[in-house]
Amino acid sequence: MPRVTATEVKEIISTKLSGSQLDPFITIANQMVTSLLAAKTSLTDEIRKEIERWLSAHYVAIYENMEAGRGVISFSGIGGAGNKGTFSSVGIKNTTYGQTAIELDITGTLATIGRQSASISIINVPDLS
Repeated sequence: MPRVTATEVKEIISTKLSGSQLDPFITIANQMVTSLLAAKTSLTDEIRKEIERWLSAHYVAIYENMEAGRGVISFSGIGGAGNKGTFSSVGIKNTTYGQTAIELDITGTLATIGRQSASISIINVPDLS
């Protein structure tokens, strides 16, 4: 059973999603907190609730960024070498909401998940032979 309500999540994130549309984000945040942090005795129930609220907002922000086409950042022409690369920006550290959840988790558990991955492609490499 979730620790937070849609109303509580909407107190920290401005979204056009309705209460029932927030349910999937609250559910996944609840599952994360329950599976990763429920047994951590150094966290109070109040802190677990706040972590769940901020994680819910994080997942809402990620969803809205993806819907708006802002989920992947691309760059090109680094150092004049004609490189092009992309990296995914959906990890827990990539929203202020996720960062706040990490800060609230004094056990450090959330800081170890959601590692960012990167890929770089080199194009137009000059022949050095």
